[in-house]
Amino acid sequence: MRLRLVALVSLGLLAGCASPTPSSSPSAPASPSPSAASSSSSSSETISGTLSAGVEPHCLILRDATGSHSIYFHDESLRSQAPAGAQVTLVGHPEPGMMTTCQQGEPFIVTEVRHN
Repeated sequence: MRLRLVALVSLGLLAGCASPTPSSSPSAPASPSPSAASSSSSSSETISGTLSAGVEPHCLILRDATGSHSIYFHDESLRSQAPAGAQVTLVGHPEPGMMTTCQQGEPFIVTEVRHN
């Protein structure tokens, strides 16, 4: 009886140690958090081109003369204005230190979408 109790307590402790913490659980950020977006400079930049689907699901890429940009939206409601294949001008700012799952281009946080 005592051995079973020790085994159950040990198993419970091990299970608690094995469960992921919120900071270690993998997640694919669809868009940056407001704090991540506000951490960069306040100056806006404009990039133009045709949006294309990235190699990873739900990723948008815009290529222009300066290179490839992985597109993220400060306000998720802007996503519907920028489907893959659309020719657009995007206003926002680069976020070179942002970690992403898209694996393509420099992250660019969009604050406005203009159609060409």
